Amino acid sequence: MRKTAGVLLIVLSLTGLFFGYFYVRRNINLATVGYKPNKNQNQELEDSVFALKSKDTDKDGISDYDEIYLYNTSPYLEDTDSDGISDKEEISAGENPNCPKGENCLQQNPLSSPFSETQPIKPNLPPAPSEELTKNPLENLSMENLREILKNAGVTEETLGKISDDELQKMVEETIKNMQSSQ
Repeated sequence: MRKTAGVLLIVLSLTGLFFGYFYVRRNINLATVGYKPNKNQNQELEDSVFALKSKDTDKDGISDYDEIYLYNTSPYLEDTDSDGISDKEEISAGENPNCPKGENCLQQNPLSSPFSETQPIKPNLPPAPSEELTKNPLENLSMENLREILKNAGVTEETLGKISDDELQKMVEETIKNMQSSQ
């Protein structure tokens, strides 16, 4: 009896290892090759996203797509925070449609909502470049630094020795002028 149980246990273990090997191998192949939906699945996904952009389930004037992905409001409730003012009116007024009027809903999690009670909604524009970033780095280089940079870039010392500081300065000014005109 013990012998039979031992043989049965070994057979079950080997079967488990056999199927486990192919299961792990299949998952590794899926992960490395990646999931590739067929054309019908891609089309269905595109159609559903397009449908969200053109659908307004709660009839508040904001598409379901914007409610879900932009404002984090409910596409099923005209007034997500139930304060009597529609989401569209609150967004137009620069208020948080997820926070009832008069309450402080500032949250510690910066990813939770793009709105605050004290600041109107502003478009996500990139910050203006600082004056330091807009300066041309070639303008403030000394001739010694410039020669070192050119040497590190592969210009031979012999060639650099043939160029006077004045000629090098003119080349830098021409380069800056060309860079500014191409922008």
